[in-house]
Amino acid sequence: MRSAAVPPILVEFAAPSRLYREGAAKSSLHIVQNGLPGTRVLFGDGREIPLPTDLIVELGDETGAARVTFGGFRFDGALGELLVFRRVADLLPSEGLSDERGLRMTLPFDSVAALWVGGELAWTRSSAHH
Repeated sequence: MRSAAVPPILVEFAAPSRLYREGAAKSSLHIVQNGLPGTRVLFGDGREIPLPTDLIVELGDETGAARVTFGGFRFDGALGELLVFRRVADLLPSEGLSDERGLRMTLPFDSVAALWVGGELAWTRSSAHH
């Protein structure tokens, strides 16, 4: 996958939400290309959204809402009630990544408060309904 410079995408998830990161699996077996431990956004209503851990460059949830900055994604816009992102670059060497990693991420409108692309506000939940 090409590695051209791609502007970072910051997603602020709807509150209340928090991040959950799985621990690394411990095994005596040699596992090849199993991928990184998972990262999820957990919402107050019990919903969970898995995130592509290998494209996360920064994250936090200290304010009561999960905030995640991704690299290697392009924001394609909205499709129905979903925000659509496409993987355009890998940030880590492919040897350490799962062969099953997705090329596309979708997030439901109601799970996102706002998103910025390259530091510019690109979408807010309130703008989606106008």
